[in-house]
Amino acid sequence: MAENDNLRVKTCKISACLVQYTRFWLPLHAGQTEKVVFFYDAAFAAKTCRVSCANPNGGSKMNTQPQQKISVQTLTQLAILVAIEVVMKLIGLGSVPVGPLYMSFLTVPIAIGAIVIGPLASMLLGGVFGFVSFMDAIKGASIMTSTLLGVSAVHTFILCFVTRLLMGLCVGLVYGAMAKACKNATANCFVASLSAPLLNTLFFMGYIVLAFYHTDYVQSLVLAKGASNPLMFVILLTGMQGLVEAIVCSVAGTAIGGALLKVTGRMNGHR
Repeated sequence: MAENDNLRVKTCKISACLVQYTRFWLPLHAGQTEKVVFFYDAAFAAKTCRVSCANPNGGSKMNTQPQQKISVQTLTQLAILVAIEVVMKLIGLGSVPVGPLYMSFLTVPIAIGAIVIGPLASMLLGGVFGFVSFMDAIKGASIMTSTLLGVSAVHTFILCFVTRLLMGLCVGLVYGAMAKACKNATANCFVASLSAPLLNTLFFMGYIVLAFYHTDYVQSLVLAKGASNPLMFVILLTGMQGLVEAIVCSVAGTAIGGALLKVTGRMNGHR
């Protein structure tokens, strides 16, 4: 009996690593139930599993329906964020042309995905951003990326798609690190939301400098801006629009992401 209890506790701890903020009931063979509650601290550092059993002989089967519900909920949230990102792009709200660049607000759904779901979701959303950006280059909708596509298709794909994929992943990791280090949910949402446009600009412009800085097209922009070095070129080209992106994304991401965190917390039985 002690060996069975030990096995059940180990199983419970393994499940606790897979399911966060979950409460459910396990049916026992005698028609009784035992309640299993997973507790996580604010930093997600300590994980414990407490088991109170009404039948000392234990049960034989576990109901996996709650895990399925969580999976469906997560997929639904992700699908909605992907749809929002695509619609924002289609109606022109996600990308506003400003000179050779776009003022992009597609980082907002990415930040929200990082906050509500996690880094893999924000990476996928970053990939959606990168895909539509690369399509703009192919269709000629973006002056800069369309021109750079004629210089190098491979480098342009990395510029449009891979840098956004990496940006989405990093935003999710930033939020995860903040959640472990800080108990203030609003501050965590703000930092993650602010990091999205900043990292997007850093990776995108950084790769332009790395791969295209000495091309005729970029050098013409350098001369037009009067930049004396690559850093000054990036600042002069993205200064004002980068500031607007940072303000919009940090405000919207903090407000929406924080509200959704509260809603999902109540859905999972937490206040």
